This record gives sequence, C-alpha cells and structure tokens, in this order.
Amino acid sequence: MSILARHPGSLICRRAASLNVDRIAGTRLAPVMFRSTQLTRQMSSRPQTTKLVIPQDAKTVYEGPYSKTFKYLKLFSLSSLGLSAALSPFIFILESSLPTSGRIFLAVTAISTTTFSTYLISLFTGPYVNRIVRGAADAQYPFILSTTSMFLQERNTFINDQGILAPSERPLTTWKLREQADSVVDAPSLEAVTTDRTGKVLGRWNVEGGKATHTGSVVRYFNVHPELLETRFTSDS
Repeated sequence: MSILARHPGSLICRRAASLNVDRIAGTRLAPVMFRSTQLTRQMSSRPQTTKLVIPQDAKTVYEGPYSKTFKYLKLFSLSSLGLSAALSPFIFILESSLPTSGRIFLAVTAISTTTFSTYLISLFTGPYVNRIVRGAADAQYPFILSTTSMFLQERNTFINDQGILAPSERPLTTWKLREQADSVVDAPSLEAVTTDRTGKVLGRWNVEGGKATHTGSVVRYFNVHPELLETRFTSDS
C-alpha cells in the first residue's frame, strides 16, 4: 500500500492533490474559463439587435443645403481611389525604361495619395447632417439625425433628448454627443442609437449617472447650419 493511501490526510497527500488539481486547471479548465470569459465580454460589448426605423408620420425640420455637393465629392473621391487601384498594375505591365523601384514608387504614391485624400474627405464630410427628422413628442426617440458614411451608406442617429447634444470643438462640426451630464441636462438618462438604412442598430451611446458609455459604432459628431434650424430644435433648448 502506498504512503498516500495509508495517510490520506498527510501533508504529502494534500500537496499531491493540490498539484493534480492545478494540472487539470492548467490544461483543461483554464482554456474553457478563458473562452467563456471572452465570449461573455464579446456578448456584452455587442449592441442590441433591435431595429429602429424612421416613423412615416415624422416631419423633416432641417435639410442640409450641401448634401448633394458632399455626396458627389465623396463619390468622386471613391472613384479616384478605385481608378488608381485599377490602373496601378499597368505601371508594371507597360514597357518603359523606368526601373522596377521607380515603378513601385509611382504605384505606391498614386494609391496612398488617393487613399489619404479619400480619408480626409470622409473625415470632414462624414459628420455633415443631411436632414433632421422629428417624430411624435411622446416617442422614445423624437429626433433623428441622418448622415452618410465613408462609402455613402446612410446612417441615422436616434436621440431621446436634445440634451445629449453638446457644442463641439472639433473643426467642421457643430455638435457632439455629450460625454458627461451637467446642470444643463434635465433628462435622467440620455441615449443615442445609430442605425443603417434598413434600421439595423450599429451602436448605442448612453449618458447615465454622469458618465457616458457606448457599444458598437456610433456617429458621434454632427455638422449643421445653425441659422437654418427651426426654433423648436436647437442644441441649447
């Protein structure tokens, strides 16, 4: 009979049992626990999958005068990027006295330049609000701000209270989603929800308990013409 069997309560037995448990946890339980924790974090970070659509009886209270101009500007920028990417291989195919290093430099310069210009155009025109829609006063989200993404995809941001909008210091923007509550905000809980054209929720921005939290992809900055806003929709009202 072994020493462990004869002395089950001994220090050696307890130490061996502890090592055995640690070995099992290190080889089997630990990966399972890690995957479970990782899955829980991923699920908690995902935005809710409910859909939000603009009500049919909603009224447009603001329209951006340069919406079409910015749309064509983005379209031209994306077309230039696609054209430069499509024509770059011909730099290597066509016969020329230019060395390979020079051809690589030209191709990289053409693609990087158009990519950077497309990014800048998207950065400064993305927050431009095409229209603001107002629903019923008792609706969960009475106001909807419509913008477009880098690839001209419609983005609608639903807000439950105007107090979630604060003045923005970022260039070419007028408002931003509030990062913390202050004395100006009367609503106990402020929320903004960004959806795509079909109404699928892409992200949420919540201001509650004096602090902002967000999940998913949320349109945070907005650019409007304050002089064109109706008096019933202002960032300070």
